[in-house]
Amino acid sequence: MLPNMSRLLPLLQLTRRFPLLKSRPLPRLYSTAPKSPPLPSPEKPPTLPKALQKYATHFRNRPLSHITSFLILHELTAIVPLGGLFLFFHKTRWTPPGLPGDWVTAGMEKFGKYVCFYFLRDS
Repeated sequence: MLPNMSRLLPLLQLTRRFPLLKSRPLPRLYSTAPKSPPLPSPEKPPTLPKALQKYATHFRNRPLSHITSFLILHELTAIVPLGGLFLFFHKTRWTPPGLPGDWVTAGMEKFGKYVCFYFLRDS
């Protein structure tokens, strides 16, 4: 037998006699306290339908890109048509029916002065 085995021989004999010693784990004498399980995250459960959660995660990952896209689309779909309507009314001198003509012409003159002063002046 090997020299290290001579020290283990009494323990092996005991485990043959008492099989319960094999299966039972020995207590740890020097150990740290067991860690408590991690607390659940304070996030609210998703309230969106599953079909929209994919898009919501994309938005959470890249919010600046989505905000920029929104601003560009807003300019194209809201502000540009207003300028087009103003240009149409200004060039044709047409007023929508039902509105007093002097209100429309006064507003168009004021807005025309504003546009000429800020955007069309010679630099």
